[in-house]
Amino acid sequence: MNRIQRQRGIGLIELMVALVISLFLMIGLGTVYYGMRQTSSARSGLSQLQDQQRTAMTLLGNAVQQAGFFPTPLTNISSDIFLANQTPFTVAGTAITGTSSTFSVRYRTDAASPLATCTGLSTTSSTYIDTYSISTDGTNTLNCVETKDGVTSTTQSMVSGISSMTVLFGVDTNSDGSSYQYQAAAAVTTWDLVKSVKVTLYFVNPMKGQAGQADTIPFTRTIGLMNTL
Repeated sequence: MNRIQRQRGIGLIELMVALVISLFLMIGLGTVYYGMRQTSSARSGLSQLQDQQRTAMTLLGNAVQQAGFFPTPLTNISSDIFLANQTPFTVAGTAITGTSSTFSVRYRTDAASPLATCTGLSTTSSTYIDTYSISTDGTNTLNCVETKDGVTSTTQSMVSGISSMTVLFGVDTNSDGSSYQYQAAAAVTTWDLVKSVKVTLYFVNPMKGQAGQADTIPFTRTIGLMNTL
């Protein structure tokens, strides 16, 4: 006679083993997903950082390189155009001034010699002063305040993601026509001898908070003034 085999369900031990195995599988999948998400976020952040760095340095480079420009060099000298009482400039003819964390440039345009300003393209006969700085309200933004013929505009937000800026000025201290020594603004005694600017922008690190990552990433560019004698 054949013995009837009784059917039995899953025991408690088997169920617990299955739950433990499933738990380890879920932890493994979660770790892989979290790692992939972090990698994707880091790549996106670094790509955005590169765009911010390129845009900011292009804007600052253009601003410095057009400092001191005026459209009538055959009939005027710079001190005729750029007067001493144009705040923050105190010396006639100078094209750039600043502090340890800001700088200002001035230039003149007309209809035949348009230039890009903080607020757009100028085609009028006007003298501009553009002052660049980093916001102090925690928004981490590169800003520009523009003065056109003595009238100051509202603050223009240019590039985000920048926590601070340091500025050094290349001074022609040995009279050879080029920058010989980089000095902080407080050490510059003759602003018309400034031939270049060294700007360092400290961008917010998109991987800030991760192990071994700094809060900011510095980018430095040295920019020569094109309209100095």
